[in-house]
Amino acid sequence: MLAPTDAILLSGGVSDNGETNSALQVYNSLSALTADGRKLFDYHKSHLVPFGEYIPLKRLWLLPEITADFLDYTEGKGELVRIDKFNLIIKPLICYESIFPDFVRTSNKVADLIVNVTNDTWYGNSSGPYQHFQISRMRSVENGLPLLRVANNGISAVIDPLGRVIKKLKLNEIGYIDSLVPSKLCFETVYSKFGDITALLVIIMVLIAHILIKTLLKLLSKRY
Repeated sequence: MLAPTDAILLSGGVSDNGETNSALQVYNSLSALTADGRKLFDYHKSHLVPFGEYIPLKRLWLLPEITADFLDYTEGKGELVRIDKFNLIIKPLICYESIFPDFVRTSNKVADLIVNVTNDTWYGNSSGPYQHFQISRMRSVENGLPLLRVANNGISAVIDPLGRVIKKLKLNEIGYIDSLVPSKLCFETVYSKFGDITALLVIIMVLIAHILIKTLLKLLSKRY
């Protein structure tokens, strides 16, 4: 039972569409549950892992999945979810969905928070969990949204919209985080407005600045 009673549990798991036989579909999901067991929402993962959660072009070859399942997972829609009780709109991310900037891109005029649940045990004690953690931090900065990241073996953290780590559990550390959720930025970021074209604009600006500085230095060298 959840304590206090107004708490809400967010938990990963597998859900289905309630059908049977050939109509059955299963999803890699993030669910929200109240203390009395009511389900507030199911978010279904939309960026599935090829050969792990589904077989691409399955009819063209007979290859087993890396993870043992009786059928492929079905793609979700990547939608936002809402918790009315707290007037909170969440951008959920399951596992490596956090590595796709354009998929995560969300205006902070619409959403309040990013929640990323993940299983990084696949990487073991390597650079993988650290890289995945830093990538997730970037999504927070890009969109001006705080991030709650929960990894079952670490690295779990509360991150503010400037990418600063408020609290963290280290890799393979057993524990929990008790923290207030940081506020989102009060204005939209350039990236949330314009997307990946932002990077192209920065590159163009740097090149223009480089040409101008180089030209100015040549003129000064000729003069003096």
